[in-house]
This record gives sequence, C-alpha cells and structure tokens, in this order.
Amino acid sequence: MTEPHPPEPVEDLDHLLLDILMALHGVFVRRSAEAGITLLQATTLQVLRNPLSMGALAELLDCDASTVTSLADRLERLELVERRLDPSDRRVKILGLTPSGEALRQAMDTSVVHEVFDLDRIGLADVAGLVKTLRGLLVETAPRPRPTPAAAPLA
Repeated sequence: MTEPHPPEPVEDLDHLLLDILMALHGVFVRRSAEAGITLLQATTLQVLRNPLSMGALAELLDCDASTVTSLADRLERLELVERRLDPSDRRVKILGLTPSGEALRQAMDTSVVHEVFDLDRIGLADVAGLVKTLRGLLVETAPRPRPTPAAAPLA
C-alpha cells in the first residue's frame, strides 16, 4: 500500500487562500449587515477608495451601467457617496466617497482584517513584507481602472 504524498506547496497555498477568502467573505457579509448595507454596497465602498467614473465602476464590478446607477442612487440616499461631473468630459459622472462613506469604509477595513488575522503575532515590518510579496505575486488578469487626474478625491 502506498502512502499518500504530502500536499504540494502550491496546493497548500490554494487551500490557504480559499480558507482566507471564505473567512474574509463571512466577516465582510456580517459587517455589511451590521452597517445596514448590502454586500454589493459595501464592496462598492471598498472599490471607491479612489473616485471612479460610473463606467469604470460598472466594469470593475462586472455589472451593467443601469445596476451601477441604481447602486449609486441608493448609496447617495445613505449619504455615503456623491456624484460629480468629470471636468474634462461633462458627460461622464465621477462617483466618490463622502466623509461618512470613507469613515464606514475604513471601519469595515479595520474590523474585517483584525477579525480574520491575528496581526499582533507578527510585527508591522512582517505585515509590510507580506503585502509586498503578495502584490509581487498577483497576476493582473484584467486591468483595474485607475483614477484619472480628473478623479481627484472629493471634498
């Protein structure tokens, strides 16, 4: 009888990343509900760290422009985002976080990370090294929309 071979490091990484994804998703879903917003609304707040055009947001969220319009309407009513015209093309609407939206985004960021990871077990230098390593390994499968100069942070 042959003994099962130990998992390959890539398989270990695959399992670990899936475990992390599921843990982050669970916490993020719960935190979204506690904040009184949907998962898509919370995801939008995270994506809008830098203001984006409505079209770029639709592309990034992989949804229809009409979905982004209704999403923006709901988030505006909650006073979490605001729209403005792009000064270089007045047909384009830029969506950005309000101070309340930024505060909620930051609160969700902090609570999610600290609930899933015990960062007290490693130093800040190790956290910075981990971030650098993961960024270096990440394969960009689809270009992420970058903010344009016209998409400066909203006041």
